[in-house]
Amino acid sequence: MQDKITTIHFDGIYKNADVWINGQHLGNHPYGYTPFFYDISKFLNPAGKQNVIAIQVKNWGKNSRWYSGSGIYRSVSLDIKNKVSIPKNGLYVTTPKITLDAAQVDLKIQVQNLAGKGDQYQIITTIIGPDNSKLTSDNQKITLNEALSSKNVKLQVNQPKLWDLQSPNLYTAVVEVYKGNSKIDEISTKFGIRTISFDVKNGFQLNGKTVKLKGGSVHHDNGILGSAAYSAAELRKVHLLKDNGFNAIRLSHNPSSTTFLQICDELGMLVIDEAFDMWERLKNKQDYSVDFKEWW
Repeated sequence: MQDKITTIHFDGIYKNADVWINGQHLGNHPYGYTPFFYDISKFLNPAGKQNVIAIQVKNWGKNSRWYSGSGIYRSVSLDIKNKVSIPKNGLYVTTPKITLDAAQVDLKIQVQNLAGKGDQYQIITTIIGPDNSKLTSDNQKITLNEALSSKNVKLQVNQPKLWDLQSPNLYTAVVEVYKGNSKIDEISTKFGIRTISFDVKNGFQLNGKTVKLKGGSVHHDNGILGSAAYSAAELRKVHLLKDNGFNAIRLSHNPSSTTFLQICDELGMLVIDEAFDMWERLKNKQDYSVDFKEWW
């Protein structure tokens, strides 16, 4: 464990959270609706000794126009990786060219290097189809001389099954990092192959077809369960909307949980993902406008 990199990830804490480990202050995160993480490796006690993570939440004053909840209301996880690894959000997938015959899949891959400089690694990228079959792969070498290096990979998927509202087909991109014959890291993400566009003549188009957005504004709370982002409750919420004819959700008025967005991908729901309710102009005296200029 002494040679590993350990990070703690919070999907959301409402709000103005300070985090400590073993008495060491890691930082402050004022916004209650966005994920954040800290590297805690150098503050961990050796094996056999207790580690204490402390979080102070300052949810005071009139800071919201709706029920916000309070405290750690979304998932928390520990991520333990080697000193050479793909960081959180280090895999970004787009599908810029799509025809009935083939789709181009572009992957931007970041590799974090906290080990020695000049070592060579292999980056193996694989696309898995909606039926879990292996479709295509790429194998490239990379020499790591920087703390953070990038690799661009282009792959082609033949006869792609498009993501749409009725058939939300999802592919999986898997990226593995090898040193010699040893796999030292792996990361994956799901994505849909689809095109979207807006224009004054056709309105919103999904895969070249005009779609009328039949949407509702949805807040992050789950009724009498409060604001805690239970996976089953998030799934139920999207199912209810889908079963009653909705095809779009406007997230009011902030990013939702990661789980909620994943469920929308899986069930075939369009999302308008809002960032902030309060910008520079306040709506309540202690709302996010207090922190916006520094933290947006």
